[in-house]
Amino acid sequence: MPEYVIISDSCCDLPAELAKKLKIDTVPLIVNFNGVEYKNYLDEREISLSTFYEGLRKKYPAFTSATNVDMFIELMTPYLDDDKDILYIGLSSGLSATFQNACIAAKDLEEKYPENKIICIDSRCASLGEGLLLTLAARAKEQGRSILELKAYVEKTIPLINHWVTVDDLYYLKRGGRMSSATASLASVLNIKPILRVNNEGKIVAADKVRGRRASI
Repeated sequence: MPEYVIISDSCCDLPAELAKKLKIDTVPLIVNFNGVEYKNYLDEREISLSTFYEGLRKKYPAFTSATNVDMFIELMTPYLDDDKDILYIGLSSGLSATFQNACIAAKDLEEKYPENKIICIDSRCASLGEGLLLTLAARAKEQGRSILELKAYVEKTIPLINHWVTVDDLYYLKRGGRMSSATASLASVLNIKPILRVNNEGKIVAADKVRGRRASI
């Protein structure tokens, strides 16, 4: 059976040591935080999660950018040079252009490495949901599944993963355009907390709203 690797992106939010143990390589997303651009590596080599979340509490400007095509090519090329196939399980295409860029990189590399498989799967997941899917995939790979068998397993598993999110501070929903200023202001005054979920297309949608942080949890 041809050898292959699982790769993903840093939005999977796996602890770096766990990703290493599972033999999952990742490419970082880009974070622009308080006017400075960082690569969001799992090992936090450029910016730590504690620094990031403390800045969010202080309302520092923050936004993310998709991983670009060149970064994917840089990650994938050494594996292809080593004659390994690649299974990329990526952040939902409904949340970022990262998956689309991975597909572009894969298409470019397929021309240079026609004997190798590069399979891209849209997880329609993010954060811990994406991390859970990767963990299940890595364990299934350890059982001896081929790359095509694992692809089928992952695609069958994706609909079984559910994401439910509650947001305490509406500032970044308003800043990101997901909520109008008027709605955010009224919700804050009334202590209304939105409950969000990821739908079957991998997009974030409103599921409900409740009054108070405790009720939202």
